[in-house]
Amino acid sequence: MDCSRTSLRHGATNVAIDKTNPYFQSINGETTQNVSFAFGPFFGSQNYADTNNIQVFQITPKLTVDLPFGDWQANLMFNYGRSNTTGFQRSLNTALLAQSMRQTTVGGVLTPALVASSSLAGNAVDPYNLTAGNPAVIDQIVDFGQLGKAIQHQIQYGGSANGTLFDLPGGAVKASIGGQWEFYDYVANWNTAWPVGAIAGPPVPGSQVAVARPHRITNTGFAEINVPIVGKDNEMPLVHALTFNVSGRLDSFSDFGNTANYKLGLTYEPFSALTIRATNGTSYDAPSLADTAAPDTRFTYTPQRTAANTNVPPGTSAADALRPSISTPGGNPQLGPETGRTWSIGGDFHPT
Repeated sequence: MDCSRTSLRHGATNVAIDKTNPYFQSINGETTQNVSFAFGPFFGSQNYADTNNIQVFQITPKLTVDLPFGDWQANLMFNYGRSNTTGFQRSLNTALLAQSMRQTTVGGVLTPALVASSSLAGNAVDPYNLTAGNPAVIDQIVDFGQLGKAIQHQIQYGGSANGTLFDLPGGAVKASIGGQWEFYDYVANWNTAWPVGAIAGPPVPGSQVAVARPHRITNTGFAEINVPIVGKDNEMPLVHALTFNVSGRLDSFSDFGNTANYKLGLTYEPFSALTIRATNGTSYDAPSLADTAAPDTRFTYTPQRTAANTNVPPGTSAADALRPSISTPGGNPQLGPETGRTWSIGGDFHPT
């Protein structure tokens, strides 16, 4: 399966310009302005496109074999899956844009004087008329974005057997038992300051690259038994049918350790038109490798605050909530599994 999606985003930006830019136009004697404009003449519209492409391949052969005792069957399965995801989010080289709008100090050094020219000597941008300056400067500003790529593999094989254990007055007691082995990996990289259209090859000069290659191996065993206590052959007043079900599962994760979970179920029919069900069980959901290890280089620095940071942990002191902070996107390696305990009860009324 191959799926692509393109989404449009508004290409406007807001930036400061001052009299160090030869294209600066004072309206009322001011020496600095904040101007908003779009790069429509270079994008061909007032929007620019983000693209995402997903390719998925999966094969799952299964084999069912009748066993030589009773109604028992064996089921064997194999699964191989691969997904390839590529996404490009277009943006602007804001550092170069700021330097082309006014002289600034970068690392203690004053940037070069701005020159208004459409030739290669020009390094100033005219926000009032983008076609007036050197087009090569605009090209460098808009030839910029974030590229993300990820490949995931999943390999599974397992087997199970199911059939009748013995008969009770209420019906046949049936059971199922099995096991499964799974390998799952996630190979991803996130690239910032990446040129438009370059989705392959080595990192380009000036780009930032983050790479992750985690994997997980899971061994699983499971069993289930269904016991019909009351059935059509031994029903009684107000007990048309009564069935008890119990299942269990053992999982061993290479990164999260071992866990055991169960589910108990009871189905009661006081008469044929009413079915009441109740369950109780536990669950364990390990986070995906993308949740724990997805790479990202879009760090955000917030300087000393005048208002408290609302994203700090509970109990943080007022002084610490005002400190400078760095926000780190991407996966959270401290993320743990979700565990749960559930109870449920419900019913169906189906008059005949």
